[in-house]
Amino acid sequence: MDSFPLHSLSLSLSFSRSSQTLALICRRFVNSLIVLVFCHSYPSLLLKEMTELSNPNPTVFASADAGHHRTAEELLREGDEDCEDPIDAWEVFELIRRIKDPEHPNTLEQLKVVEPSLIAVDWGKQQVQVRFTPTVPHCSMTTVIGLSIRLQLERTLPQYTKIDVSVTPGTHLQEEQVNKQLGDKERVAAALENNKSLLSMIESCIYAYEEGY
Repeated sequence: MDSFPLHSLSLSLSFSRSSQTLALICRRFVNSLIVLVFCHSYPSLLLKEMTELSNPNPTVFASADAGHHRTAEELLREGDEDCEDPIDAWEVFELIRRIKDPEHPNTLEQLKVVEPSLIAVDWGKQQVQVRFTPTVPHCSMTTVIGLSIRLQLERTLPQYTKIDVSVTPGTHLQEEQVNKQLGDKERVAAALENNKSLLSMIESCIYAYEEGY
C-alpha cells in the first residue's frame, strides 16, 4: 500500500489553517461592516452628548400607578409558587418604565414614551410586543430608546420570549427605518458587541434609576 506523501499532508494542513484564518477575517470584516452601516444610518448613536436637543422642553406626565389595581385572584396567583403566573402587559411595563430618556433626566414613563396600553402580551405563544412613542416626530434618539427597551427586556424576560419593539405608527418621520433597524437581531447584536460607546449609552439609560435617579 502506498504511503501518503508527507509534503501533501503538510500542504493540506497548511491550506486548512489558511482557510480558517480567512474565514475568521471575513467574519470580523462583516461584523465591522454591520456596525458601520448601523451607525451610519443613525450617526447620533456615536455621540454621547448632543449640542442640540430634539425636544428641549418635553411634557412631563404623572405616574401610571394610580390607574392600575391588581384583582384578588391575581394577587393570590402571584403568591402561590406552585401556580404558573403568566407575564402580563403591566409586568412588562414595570421592566421598562424607569429607563431614562437619552436626552433628559426623566424616565420613559414620565415622558409617555412607554405606556401600558401600548404593550401586548400573548404568553401562550411567549410573545411580547412593545410600541413606544418619541416625544417629537424628528427625535434623533429614537433608535437608542428602542435599543434600550429591547436590551432591558432581553435581559429580564425568559430566554425563549419573542420580543418585538417598534415605534408607535405615525409618530416618527423615520418610523420604517427605525423599525427595520430594531427588528434586525443580528445587526443589533453586532452593533452592541462592537460599539462600546453605544452599549455604554444604552446601559446608562437602563440603569440610571437603579443608580439613584
